[in-house]
Amino acid sequence: MLSLARKATVPIGALCILVALLGALALNGCGGGSNPLGIGTLTFGSTTPTVAVGQEITLTPIAINSSGGIITVPSTNYSWVALTPLLATVSSAGVVTGVAPGQAQIEVTESSSGRTATVTVTVTAA
Repeated sequence: MLSLARKATVPIGALCILVALLGALALNGCGGGSNPLGIGTLTFGSTTPTVAVGQEITLTPIAINSSGGIITVPSTNYSWVALTPLLATVSSAGVVTGVAPGQAQIEVTESSSGRTATVTVTVTAA
């Protein structure tokens, strides 16, 4: 049997702070929060890629930290979606295939930060 001679008293404010800190740690883990790579922005640069109908190009997003430096991000961190699939499709590796002439919109999301970028791809006739 365990017996305590004295009771510890903790001010309620300190207890609330402790609970909040433990909750934040549990939600974010020890990896530095929801943006462990420190990505500030995600972009494709200033060029407008072009692909012919039936041809393929590979897009490469550029991850930039808050200081303006380029960050190396594993390709598995990216998920891709063609916003205009009647004009172009995109694979899970960022390979765009032209389907019909026009201005196709492709979006990429980086999983650890949730940052997204959209690029316009010009699809030309074959």
